[in-house]
Amino acid sequence: MSRIRFKFIVCVFVFLFTLLFREPAFAHGGEPRLEISLERINPGGIMEVRGVDFEYETEIALKLVGNQVDIPLGSVMSDVEGIFVQSLTLPSDLKEGVYVLRATTYDHVVYSPTFTVWGVAIINEEENVILDQSDVQLEPMPTVVPGAPTLTLADAPTAAGPTSERNYGIVALAGLVVIGTIIAFGVMRKRKS
Repeated sequence: MSRIRFKFIVCVFVFLFTLLFREPAFAHGGEPRLEISLERINPGGIMEVRGVDFEYETEIALKLVGNQVDIPLGSVMSDVEGIFVQSLTLPSDLKEGVYVLRATTYDHVVYSPTFTVWGVAIINEEENVILDQSDVQLEPMPTVVPGAPTLTLADAPTAAGPTSERNYGIVALAGLVVIGTIIAFGVMRKRKS
């Protein structure tokens, strides 16, 4: 009977010890990310941003970030699938340069791909409205213009990877408890023999 009790206790401690190393389960299946609708835009232009794999029904603060620029653009709520789609109007007095959008939640900071702001500012009120599908006019694909700002990844801020909230001190302590318990049961078993 003592041998069965010893094996049972060891199995329980091993099970509890392995629970400490489990990875958190994500309902949305991936790391949050931002997708933008373009790579180049004029100041005052409208761009669409899409957030994917955020926590469901979470408030997300959006900011425009560039070289010495940090402009709040408001906040959005993700839906029950962790997705949001938002049309943003950039400030018309924005300087030419490389920018990113930053989305901040209580546990994530996510950056969009870089995009370039350059050209003449769009200030006509009629042009700052969202176009209906029938209003869209197809134009030739833009080509590279000499003298235009170039995209450089060095100018864009980088986000640190997701931080693990695992406390390795607790894991080490749990390991010592398991090892100590096994040794104690081994010593008690020898004394009974």
